[in-house]
Amino acid sequence: MQGPEIQVDAVEPMDEGVREEWCRVTLDTDLRFVSATGLSSGDVQWQVSVSMMEFVRQDPLQSELATAITKALAEVAGVEKAYAEDREVWAIEGSPEGPPLVRAAAQVVDAFYAKAKAAYDALDASV
Repeated sequence: MQGPEIQVDAVEPMDEGVREEWCRVTLDTDLRFVSATGLSSGDVQWQVSVSMMEFVRQDPLQSELATAITKALAEVAGVEKAYAEDREVWAIEGSPEGPPLVRAAAQVVDAFYAKAKAAYDALDASV
């Protein structure tokens, strides 16, 4: 997937269990925000959070998006295993770097943006 450059910035960790954190710079944090958190201990070295997943709750879109995110994260150099840990969070085992994880997930988010925006707008209209 090729598109506009995805800007990723380092974030100062607020928790001692976090060794580093990276996030996508975006104005649309509801749908386009992605972050990667490097954990200090445990089997999982990284957690990748994707805000879009909070609002995409209907299949087939939910399953397609989750599958695409998992596949993209698994293809990042250094990833040994990537899997959904929660609705919005993926666990990453291996030794990847944070910015490529954020960019991989953000590329998927961008590819699904129009469909997710329609689902998001439908949720907003039903409130």
